[in-house]
Amino acid sequence: MEDVTTTVPFSSLRKDLKVGDEVCILSGDHKGVMGWVVNQDEDYVCIFNDRTGTEIEVSPGIVQFFTSPFVFGTESSELKAPFTDAQKRVMKGDSNSHLVGKQVLVTKGDFRGYRGRIKSTVGEKRVLVELEPPRPRELLTDFTYPLEPAPPPSTLAGFLFPGYPFPDPQPSVPYPAAFLVQTPAIAGPSTPFPNSEDISMTPAWNPSSQTPCRGDDAPSPYWLRDNCFANMRLSLRLINTNPNFHRGKHKDKCGEFKGVVGDAVKVQLGFRILEVPFPYLIPERPECKSQVVTVFTGPHKGSQFRIKEFGEDFCGCSILKSTMLLRKVDVKIATNQLVVTAQDSRR
Repeated sequence: MEDVTTTVPFSSLRKDLKVGDEVCILSGDHKGVMGWVVNQDEDYVCIFNDRTGTEIEVSPGIVQFFTSPFVFGTESSELKAPFTDAQKRVMKGDSNSHLVGKQVLVTKGDFRGYRGRIKSTVGEKRVLVELEPPRPRELLTDFTYPLEPAPPPSTLAGFLFPGYPFPDPQPSVPYPAAFLVQTPAIAGPSTPFPNSEDISMTPAWNPSSQTPCRGDDAPSPYWLRDNCFANMRLSLRLINTNPNFHRGKHKDKCGEFKGVVGDAVKVQLGFRILEVPFPYLIPERPECKSQVVTVFTGPHKGSQFRIKEFGEDFCGCSILKSTMLLRKVDVKIATNQLVVTAQDSRR
């Protein structure tokens, strides 16, 4: 019986299909469709086509086991085309990303001389810089190179020459003679003094005369007593503090308004809060556009704006809380009626 061959009708045979078998449909409307068996019965088999994501029910008699052949040495046609410049830039990444987190000094433009820290890069030649006090901590995106690494503020170099390295006072290796600058002796003043009888008529020539400080014409800020300025981060500058207030230690320093106590104003200088009498304070005036300011007198008293057009006499201002995408000049206000204000980051 081992070598006996028997012929039986094809209709009496049934494929032993199981869930998970990979099969191919041989005929019918779905001829050539390949997929996996996901369900079966005596009269039908359910096949899932992964290309269309659909399930097809056909008779088991028109289904044949199928195995995808292995294909070696394939090469994607998409990789044959050369990379475009845009694709190369994406793969290369941002060449200025190493600057993020660096402390820098602005060397040109309206904010020349101010320190800040790079928050992110914007394109090839722009960076997003966060300014440090006394300037309000606002993000400004209009800085361009050159930016120079700045020394720590606590060092002597940072105090005398902001943004530039200070030479070693006792170098181990003497400087070459080519780098030693010879200072010529000064025989006398380059500009002669006028006649003695003319000095009283021209006080600018008098060495003992004092040049007026910026903002000396501003009134003492007694308007801070008004409740409309409560909780506003107004910038105030200390003047004429020598010798009656801390022996002039805080002269010309700029601090932040914290409140009024009796006849004094609470001002934060760094990590300290001082109570400063009104006569030693003036409002810090704006110097350029994009600054946030508060009006301390006039019909707009207590309102906050952002400067769109700066002028020595008048500033074109837009409402700070405006929801318009493109800000416009809403009102023109006298510059001597404005005080610089730090914008609250929680707003």
